[in-house]
Amino acid sequence: MNTEDKIIELQENGFCVLTRQFPAPLIDACREALWPTLLDYLTKHREEPNRGPHRYFLPMPFDPPCFAPEFFFDPGVLSVIRGVMDTRVVADSMEL
Repeated sequence: MNTEDKIIELQENGFCVLTRQFPAPLIDACREALWPTLLDYLTKHREEPNRGPHRYFLPMPFDPPCFAPEFFFDPGVLSVIRGVMDTRVVADSMEL
């Protein structure tokens, strides 16, 4: 991953895509654990987007497998975050 390219992408788009940054089994375990909660939330709140049209905020569980140290302490991810912000970064939720 080219950190400078990802910083530019993040600044221009408000997000960046980190393709293949994490092992597929790590992502799959997180997806499988979150999927029932996500579907239940969307079923109950489909007509009540809370972040704009078709956008929903749902806090990410801070329990394994959704919380994995690899997501929060990855040197590549941290280099992008620190390149845009600074060293005092706190992750407390995820927007879908």
